[in-house]
Amino acid sequence: MERLLVPNDGVKGVDLTTERGTIKYNADASGAILVDNPKHARQMVAEGFTRATGVFGFGANGSPCTGCGFNSVFTKYTCPKCGVENG
Repeated sequence: MERLLVPNDGVKGVDLTTERGTIKYNADASGAILVDNPKHARQMVAEGFTRATGVFGFGANGSPCTGCGFNSVFTKYTCPKCGVENG
C-alpha cells in the first residue's frame, strides 16, 4: 500500500479511470490517499500526486557511526547498534 499526497489543498479525492472502470480514492484529514494498487499509484504520481516519505524524508544529512557505519540523523549520539560514542 502506498501513501500519496494530494497536489493541493483543494483536492479531496480522485476518480481514477482504469481498464475495468472507475475507482474512487478519497483523501484523509491530513491530505493523503492510501492506494493499494501500484499501477494506480504510478498513474496518480504521473498526474501530480507525490509519494509521502517516512519520518526522515526531509533530506537531513546522516552521520554514520565510526564503529559500525550505522547512519543517524544526529551528529552526537551513542550508537544503538554497537554502543560507540559518536561526535
